[in-house]
Amino acid sequence: MNVLSLRWLHCAGYEIKLPDGPSIVIDPFITMNRFENFTWENIEGADYILLTHTHGDHISDVGNLVGKFGSQVFSGQMSCNSIVEYFDLNYSHIWPVLPGEFYELDGFSLNIYRGKHTTQTRDDYKPSQAYRIPAIGGPEGSYRDGNHFGGMEMLNFLITTKEGMRILISGGLDSYQDIYREAKKTRPNIVIRQANAGLAPEDYARLVLPYQAQYVFPHHHEKIPGRQGISIEDYCSRINEELIRLGSRTRVVYPEKFRWVDIEMSARLR
Repeated sequence: MNVLSLRWLHCAGYEIKLPDGPSIVIDPFITMNRFENFTWENIEGADYILLTHTHGDHISDVGNLVGKFGSQVFSGQMSCNSIVEYFDLNYSHIWPVLPGEFYELDGFSLNIYRGKHTTQTRDDYKPSQAYRIPAIGGPEGSYRDGNHFGGMEMLNFLITTKEGMRILISGGLDSYQDIYREAKKTRPNIVIRQANAGLAPEDYARLVLPYQAQYVFPHHHEKIPGRQGISIEDYCSRINEELIRLGSRTRVVYPEKFRWVDIEMSARLR
């Protein structure tokens, strides 16, 4: 069946099952959160892991998934050695990649684009101060370089299935316009796009409008209820109201945590 399935895990994490193809996990960050009824072991497949960047809240379960599924991990070229060393991975599992590259893989192709992290314009810390960044499982400071590079090196990914379905994973500064230019060329069907906690629903609608996708799934939106006093479901409803007002056919899907969403693109006689 020509069905693509995906579900939001936490923060920027998504698990994707391609139609008749492999499983892809984006930015896995489960273990440190201690969810009552969900652990990394509930992830059903991770043939490939795509890391948009290597901050701690995007990578904590890379080692677990590689150990269970033998995952191939795609990470920015500057950042990849931090991942290998921290999780003590075999180098055969890591793919150091650069913006502008293209890969033909098992059941899909992958385009890689540059992004800009949302805090890239801030001078948050100096190298000497980075040792005070809490580590994600080892001694304090043991993940120093990964945190550094996480802010400097951010990637966007375009997954194209063998059936021609296109999924764009996008995040970072909305003022960085390159990804909109690429989306105009590739016309993604699905966009998984970051929603910052302080971004009003109407602003998020205008943020995703230029992608011209059929469906948008937010990510990194877990802090919106606490910051804005609105449920994520209501947040998505207000986004869609604004998209309708703007004359767009794009719709934002409310991603209930850990619950699968099936997207079927097919035609049948009736």
